Amino acid sequence: MGFIGRIDAALDPAVAGQALLSHPVPRSEPGRLVSSAAMASRTDERSRVLGGLLCFGAIAAAALFLAGVLARSYWALAIPVTVVVLFVLGLVSWIGWTIATVQVEAEGERLSASGSGSGGAGGATRGDASADENTPSES
Repeated sequence: MGFIGRIDAALDPAVAGQALLSHPVPRSEPGRLVSSAAMASRTDERSRVLGGLLCFGAIAAAALFLAGVLARSYWALAIPVTVVVLFVLGLVSWIGWTIATVQVEAEGERLSASGSGSGGAGGATRGDASADENTPSES
């Protein structure tokens, strides 16, 4: 099945679910489809379990937060706000540290700040004293 055929199959409501949840098997068995679950590896399974645990943890934290808010607890708002503020400040600090300590090597020709030459912005000249093609000739 060509590219256009796959698009048509994906857009067809009768087979849209099948086309999105399955992948073609290698060419030795043309036309046979295998579900994504059959192609899952051990790493995929571990990722799914971790994703499920994250979802469960988020739902549990949301339930605790709502229970605290409904109980009119000061800590129900203070703890999450503190965690978020500290996380954002830590992130900003990490970005600042990364920017401050990065070492970038300049590309291109080195410029010298010596006064010998035509100058330019701030007196920077090319390392060699040869004539620049942008300098007007004296004719």
